Amino acid sequence: MPKSSAPTKSYSSDHQTLKSVSLATITLCALLGSMSTHHAVAATAVDGTLTPTTTTTTTGSTTGTTTGTTTGTTTGTTTGTTTVKTTTTGTTTGTTTGTTTGTTTGTTTGTTTGTTTGTTTGTTTGTTTGTTTGTTTTTTTTTATITSVPAPAVVSVCQPSGLGKDYQVGPNAGQLASLDLVPWDKLVAGDTVRIFYKDTPYRGKFMISGNGRAGAPIRVCGVKSATGQRPIIDGQNAISRLNLPYGNILHETRSVIVVKQLSTAAWTAFPSYIQIDGLDIRGANPANTFTDSKGTVRKYEAFGACIWLDRGQNITIADNVIHDCTNGLYSKSTNDGDFAVTKNILISNNHIYGNGVVGDVHQHNLYMESVNITYQFNRIEGMRA
Repeated sequence: MPKSSAPTKSYSSDHQTLKSVSLATITLCALLGSMSTHHAVAATAVDGTLTPTTTTTTTGSTTGTTTGTTTGTTTGTTTGTTTVKTTTTGTTTGTTTGTTTGTTTGTTTGTTTGTTTGTTTGTTTGTTTGTTTGTTTTTTTTTATITSVPAPAVVSVCQPSGLGKDYQVGPNAGQLASLDLVPWDKLVAGDTVRIFYKDTPYRGKFMISGNGRAGAPIRVCGVKSATGQRPIIDGQNAISRLNLPYGNILHETRSVIVVKQLSTAAWTAFPSYIQIDGLDIRGANPANTFTDSKGTVRKYEAFGACIWLDRGQNITIADNVIHDCTNGLYSKSTNDGDFAVTKNILISNNHIYGNGVVGDVHQHNLYMESVNITYQFNRIEGMRA
C-alpha cells in the first residue's frame, strides 16, 4: 500500500446501489485508502410529500383539581300541589270591647303554577381522580419540499474541443483501427481521443501522461451507439502500444488505463487536467493476459485496477462503466512532495461494480488515496463473488 501525505483518511467503497434519483454531492477532502469493510458513499433526497400515520395507545390515571366559576341563567316552569298546615296563635284587638284569645288551626290545599327565572353564580372547587384507558389514533400529514439536492451532472457529448487535435478510433474509414495506434505519449492540452462504439471490444491498454489546462483538458471519451452503448475497452488479450515509455513493468501489469508521468520525464513531472469519460472499462485481473510494450505476453497483477492514477492532478473520471478488475479505481499518493500527491479528483456519474478478487480482502471497487476528491452521482454495487 502506498505511503500517503498527511493528513490522511482511509476509505473504500464496494456495495451500494444509488438508484435513479437525485443524489447529494459528497466531497472527501482527504487521502482515501483501504478498509476491509465496504460501504458506498451516497446520499439520497427527492422533492415530495410525506404522509405518515401514527397510532398511540395510552393507559394511565389522571388526578387533578378543577377550580372555576359557573355563571348561568336558569329558566323553567314549576307545577305542583302545595299543602300547608297553618297554626295561628295571637291576640285580636278590634272595636269590640274585650279581649279574645285563642288558637286557629287549619289546612290550606291548592295548586301553585308559575315560572321561576334567576341567575346562579358560584365557584366550584374539587378534586377529580380517575383512570383513563383507551386508544388514541393520530394522523399527521406533513408536506415538505426539498430543494437542496442538485440534479446529476451532465457529461458533455464526446466531440473535439476545437483547441487541439482530434484522434478518432473506430471501425469507420479514416479512423484508427486500434488503440495502440494513438500517440499516447504526445497528447497535449486540448487534444481529444474519441473512441467510437463498435460491436466488438477494443482490446487495448494505454497510458495518459500529458498536461492539459483549465478549459482545455486532454480528453479520452467514448462515442456511444445510437442506443447509448459505450465502447468497450477490454484488458483481456489487450495490446500496449509498442515502446510506450511506461517505465517499471508494474505500470503495465496493474491496469487497463494508467495516468502517470512518462518514464523519460523529470522525476517531479505529473499529468494534469485529464478527463476520461463515456467508456466501458474491464478485464484487469489475474485470469487475463495482455501483450506489453515490449511485445511480451503477461498476466495482470493480483493488485491492480481498471483505471490506475499513479500520479496526477485535476483529473475527471465520469460516465464510465467500470467492472471486472482487481480494483475498480485506484489512486496513489506518496510523501515525496506536492508533485507526488494525487489531488483535485472528480469521480462522477460512473457505474462501478463486480471488482475485487474472491477470498481476498485487499481489493475494492474504489481504493483512493487522494487530496480533495469528490464522488457524486455514482452507482456503486457489489464486489465480485
